Amino acid sequence: MTGFASDGAAVFLGKKTGVATRLKDINPSLITIHCRDHRLALATRDSFNSVPVMKKVDDTVEKLYKYYKYSCNHSASLKAVQIAFNQAPLTIKQAKHHRWLSHNQAVASIVRSYQAIVVDLETSNISSDPVGNGILKSLKDPTTLRCLLLLADTLPHLCTVSLLFQRRDVNLGMIKSTMDKTLKTLQIRKTQDGPWLLKEQQIAASINITTEPKADFNTKVRTPFLDQLIDNVTARFTDSDIIDQLSIIDLNGTDTLPSLYGFTELYTLADHFSMQPEDLQTQWQDFLQLVDSMSTQERSVTQLLKLLHTSDCGLQEMYPLVHQLYAITATLPLSTAEVERVFSQVKIIKTSHRSNLKTTTLNRLLNIKLNCNSILFDTLLDKVTNQFFQKKTEDFLQFTQ
Repeated sequence: MTGFASDGAAVFLGKKTGVATRLKDINPSLITIHCRDHRLALATRDSFNSVPVMKKVDDTVEKLYKYYKYSCNHSASLKAVQIAFNQAPLTIKQAKHHRWLSHNQAVASIVRSYQAIVVDLETSNISSDPVGNGILKSLKDPTTLRCLLLLADTLPHLCTVSLLFQRRDVNLGMIKSTMDKTLKTLQIRKTQDGPWLLKEQQIAASINITTEPKADFNTKVRTPFLDQLIDNVTARFTDSDIIDQLSIIDLNGTDTLPSLYGFTELYTLADHFSMQPEDLQTQWQDFLQLVDSMSTQERSVTQLLKLLHTSDCGLQEMYPLVHQLYAITATLPLSTAEVERVFSQVKIIKTSHRSNLKTTTLNRLLNIKLNCNSILFDTLLDKVTNQFFQKKTEDFLQFTQ
């Protein structure tokens, strides 16, 4: 066991009796990891809370979701307005900071139906409805519109990173390069409008509101929010020393490989994994000479591990310590997405109408749902169907006799 990932709860990462602490008592070289997706969600949440205007917009998004979610009449009314505007009927999504992709989906559903939502609220009889009046007043505020458009331009970049973390083949090298690109994009968004902010005048005209120059908005909302977001992401993604040292074996982003590349980090890695530092450095130097002529695309962690495994030259036997480092890096659990998928499938399979499912049956259904491809599922389906009807036929014959 090389790594342990969790959502960061104290029961997992507690310094005295946490699961990770107890596992390290058994395996001192174990690497503990706070799930990347949870870190990203926490960084986004902290950014909202640090800018009062954004926190207010976040509250408006939640109120808007509840307004349409818990009223069939409101939902039907909005759908009718969307159809009248030749828009695809979109339901307002819920935004929760502990749900990784929810804010992007919620904001996207609102900005795509902004005109329809405002018109629906204006035409509805909400004079005695303080909640509806409050939502309408907030949506007709130019600052709210700009905040939502800014979020619509910003959150997809974070969503892309979150989806990368959820991939089964993700490794440290992929994360570092993607995070660097995302932070650069967020810096650009401070001065350059995205596709949604470029539509601000069009959307504002459609709901009869007048926008003011962006200077005040940029100073009080846009720049502080993006600065906080960049700082929070950077702070949340500060890793332990051992993970930082492991990242040097990803050679994908290195054009030239100096002969002493990574030698300082190798001392830390050798000490952590109980290797002989001299042997590791010798193998590493020879391995660098071997891969120096390869293109940068061929020097990713996955490709080099595959090279060590499949080479006919016995590279795995020639560089056993280097192979061990690449194997550890490639198998580190950087996210808890796999576990979260199981929880999601349990909710889909074991519903309120199927609450009496036995644990054995639930485990079998989960195993099929998570591990079966379409061809194997069709084969199993035919076999189970034939056995079912055969059993029913036997029972019927026994009954008639």
